[in-house]
Amino acid sequence: MAKSNGMNLQVVAGRAERVTKRDVRDKALTIIRVEGFPFSVLVWEAGGTRSAVSVKQGDYIFAEGRVQSRSFEKDGETQYVTEIIAHRVTNLTDGKAGNVAFAVGNLGKAPSMRYTSNGKAVTNVSMAANAFGSEQPEWFNLVAWERVAEVINEYVNKGDRIAVAGRLVKDTWEKDGKSFHRTKLVVNDMLMLGGRGNGGSEDDGSPPMTGEQIDEIPF
Repeated sequence: MAKSNGMNLQVVAGRAERVTKRDVRDKALTIIRVEGFPFSVLVWEAGGTRSAVSVKQGDYIFAEGRVQSRSFEKDGETQYVTEIIAHRVTNLTDGKAGNVAFAVGNLGKAPSMRYTSNGKAVTNVSMAANAFGSEQPEWFNLVAWERVAEVINEYVNKGDRIAVAGRLVKDTWEKDGKSFHRTKLVVNDMLMLGGRGNGGSEDDGSPPMTGEQIDEIPF
């Protein structure tokens, strides 16, 4: 696989003006028009059950996905349309909150990849990123799954500079009667920026993740 040369990420938040659901072959498709946003948000789900996402007209949503442009023929003319293919839609009306995170930094160590008991690739690595106007780096624990995990493991190394987009999750564990917490950024998309900084290495002293803990992290 060739190296990535760009990041395609779109975040949409707003009120659902129109919601249409249909079955397309063996998949359920939900089409959402967001008030004030010129493009449709498409949510696909295998199974053809018309339950791709729980959203109705008037609900406020937070959608994460990618931009897709396509062409089709209509009345003898070629038409073009741009859509947002969502990989996650959160219904804010249900009291939920959108969770999306972006970070740019240098890897503090070489990525470590393994496979879970059900055969999914998962890569863990640390990354140092400076906040705007700050000289002190903030360390992020990154975890990536499946194809993104394989790409990170194959193409990036300690010190490499990357941009990542995903969501934050919080791990907790007990040791010697004390509770510990660690925040991870689950990576949905990654862009290699090239060049190396003063990444250095970093060890937070937390225990390695077991197969059971990895399997419990939702993708």
